[in-house]
Formats: sequence, structure tokens, C-alpha cells
Amino acid sequence: MSYRERIAIDPHIRSGKPCIRGTRITVTDVFDYLGGGMTITEVLDDFPDLTLTDIQACFDSRSESQAPLNPFVAQLLAHSTSAPPQAAIEPPLTEHSDQSPPN
Repeated sequence: MSYRERIAIDPHIRSGKPCIRGTRITVTDVFDYLGGGMTITEVLDDFPDLTLTDIQACFDSRSESQAPLNPFVAQLLAHSTSAPPQAAIEPPLTEHSDQSPPN
């Protein structure tokens, strides 16, 4: 499936920015959420109208446009043809996060 079946540009919706078809969510919004630390699972949970195929279409459209990306999103895009890296699904727990700071 081509990303063009999922991504639409309408000058009357979000000032003509590429959006996921049938929504007002832009491709940039999706990358901002991921680049801000949300996992793919969290994005899908927060936006029930989105599917994993929609997020893949965002990666595919950005890959074709060669637009600059947030470094975290660039890492996700580099792995988008295979399973997403584990860090993209769930962030790792930090060591000693349950300990109080020393006095």
C-alpha cells in the first residue's frame, strides 16, 4: 500500500499540511509525539482513529520527502522497514529510579 492512500493534503485542513486521511493529525504531529518520547503504542492509545499502518505511512512519506527529522525519529525511520526497535515500543527503565537521592 502506498502512503498516498493514507496521507492527504487539503488546503482547508491544517493549512495544507500533510495529514492522516480522515483526521486533522499531521505527519509532523506524529513525529513530534514520537520525538517527544511517546512510544508508538502510546500514540495509538491516545489517538484511537490512528492505526499502525497510518504511522508507517508517515514514515514512508517522510522518507520520500527527505525532510530533516528529530534524531530520535530518524532512528525510528531507519528501522521502519523492519520491526520497530524495542526502545520505540517501550522506553527502558532507568537504573536506581526507585532510590532516594543521597543526603
